[in-house]
Amino acid sequence: HVYLSKESYAKNKEGYLLEMHDNDFILNYKNGDTNYSLTETANNFVFFSKEVEVCFSKGGFQVKDIQIKDKSEQLIHLQKAAEMRFILEGAKLLSPSI
Repeated sequence: HVYLSKESYAKNKEGYLLEMHDNDFILNYKNGDTNYSLTETANNFVFFSKEVEVCFSKGGFQVKDIQIKDKSEQLIHLQKAAEMRFILEGAKLLSPSI
């Protein structure tokens, strides 16, 4: 579900919320205790999770930079980032008032 208000988003265990800060679109996702966000800036997309921060090019969604927060060996899946990119585009169409 894509929620259009912080109140609806807060009441539910899983879903997406589109926000705008300055000129950047931010899509938040939560599922229980798991949280992700994808920020669209003028030049990039930036994906945030508890484990990693990844900067993607805006055109081809290619990894430009990655910062791993937990330095232990781990496997990081970026499928959620790609999924969120497409949901962000659709959510922007649903919320022209943002």
